[in-house]
Amino acid sequence: MDIGGFLSQARQARGLTLQQISQQTKVPPAVLEHIEHNRFGRLPGGVFTKGYLRAFAASVGVNGEQVVQEYVVQSAPRPPAAVAPAPVERRELSLRVPVRVPVSIQIAGLSLLALAIGGYSIRDIGRRTVDTASAVTETPVPVATTGNTSPPRPPTPPVFTWPAQMDMEVSANCWVAATVDGEKAVYRLVRRGERIRVTVNNEVRLRVGDPTVFTYKLNGLAGRPLAKMGSPTTIRITRDTYRDFLQRPPDATTSSGVS
Repeated sequence: MDIGGFLSQARQARGLTLQQISQQTKVPPAVLEHIEHNRFGRLPGGVFTKGYLRAFAASVGVNGEQVVQEYVVQSAPRPPAAVAPAPVERRELSLRVPVRVPVSIQIAGLSLLALAIGGYSIRDIGRRTVDTASAVTETPVPVATTGNTSPPRPPTPPVFTWPAQMDMEVSANCWVAATVDGEKAVYRLVRRGERIRVTVNNEVRLRVGDPTVFTYKLNGLAGRPLAKMGSPTTIRITRDTYRDFLQRPPDATTSSGVS
C-alpha cells in the first residue's frame, strides 16, 4: 500500500491543503509533506510517527488505525538470511601392510583363477544362447487394426456469462477500494491471503494501492497484471471491456440474468 499517496489522494478529494491540515492537527507542514512522499526515515519514528499518521488520517476521513498497521508492517525489519555452515572436509586414512606370499601358493592361486574364469566363460556363453532364443520366441506379433481413427477433439472453450463472479486476493497487505454496479463493496486494508468475492452485473471499478500483490479472476479466468510496484492504479471493467483484462479471453460470450 502506498501510504503517502493514499493520504494525499484523500486530502485532495476533500479539497484541503497541507497548511489547513497542519492547522487542524498541529502537525508541522514539513512533517505532513514527508508523509505524503513516504519519507518516513526523516520522521522521529516510533510513537511520534504513528501519532502523526493517526492525526493526518483523521483529518481526511480515513481510518487511522488501519494506516498505522500498514506502516508497522512496512517498517518492520526483515530477518537476516540464514548462512549455511561450511562443509567439513573428511579425510580417510588407509593402512597398507606389505604381505609376502610364497611362490608355490602364488602358482596354485593362479591355476585356480584360470579354472574359474574358464568355467564362468562356458556358463556365460550357454546363458547368452538361451536368452537369445527366448527373446526370439517371445517377440510380440503386431496385431492389425481395422477402421478409421480420428484425432481427439480439442476441449470446448469456456463460455463467459453475466452476472460474473470476481475473486480478489492479495499476497501482502494492500488497500483495495471496489465499487460494484455503483455501490461501494470494498473500501479497506485487505490482509495477506484474504480472499474476496463479488458479483458483477454490469461494471466494477477498482482502486488498488499496490497492484503487484493484487490478483483477480473473472468467472475463474485469471486477470492480467495491473501496473508496476509502487504505482497505485484504478481500473474499470464492464461487459464491453472485460476481455482486455483477461490473460486468455474466452471464445464465446452469453448474457443471463441482466439485460
